[in-house]
Amino acid sequence: MKLDFCAFTDKGKRNVNEDYIGYESIGSSTCFIVCDGLGGMGRGDEASSCVVNTILDYYRQTGDAFDIDQAFILGQEALLALQRESNAEASMKTTAVILFIKDNMAYFGHIGDSRLYCFNNDGFIRTLDHSIPQILVSQGEISERDIRFHSDRNKLVRVMGNNWSKPNCYNTVKAYDISNTRAFLMCTDGFWELIDENDMVNYLIKSRSSKKWLSLMKKHVLENGRDVNMDNYSAIAIRL
Repeated sequence: MKLDFCAFTDKGKRNVNEDYIGYESIGSSTCFIVCDGLGGMGRGDEASSCVVNTILDYYRQTGDAFDIDQAFILGQEALLALQRESNAEASMKTTAVILFIKDNMAYFGHIGDSRLYCFNNDGFIRTLDHSIPQILVSQGEISERDIRFHSDRNKLVRVMGNNWSKPNCYNTVKAYDISNTRAFLMCTDGFWELIDENDMVNYLIKSRSSKKWLSLMKKHVLENGRDVNMDNYSAIAIRL
């Protein structure tokens, strides 16, 4: 499976970029990671970089034998250890979304509200945020389109860096056949809050490369964020 991908991260209008992204290819596989350190808690940039670098180190050791559950566990363990060393248990937190592609199969998982979108001929699927608004959607109290503008949209119920009551605080999808998949998009909330899914699809249709697709979406995000205090925003666009 040939992959065409492009990535960027930007601090927006904030003083510090707490987003961190990474990717690497080994043999017939590629691993992508997007993390968003929790703003307002301090040292989110250290948390996000710790998790990304830990998981990429694990991928370099395992290559095609990469296991997504083990990746989350190792990232969590490394972050908790860094918290203890830095006496920062209350401040170093991060979201995470991981995509591992090998041949015609994808394995992905997430925790928090950084998202993965999978676009195919029938539309798209996405990861479901671990947030208060997403819970309200599942309970039928608000609609899906209300998430972006909800007053509690940044309140997360699961993140890396909190002590997990059970090992599967993250969610994974394993052995997803990508034969009919057109593209993936991984992004932080600073990105997806300022562009809706219909626009993502329209720009994908108009683009012949991941670079062009990401460029069109980034322009859209910047236009919608012109009059707001833009958060850090980051994305990885992957076309198959």
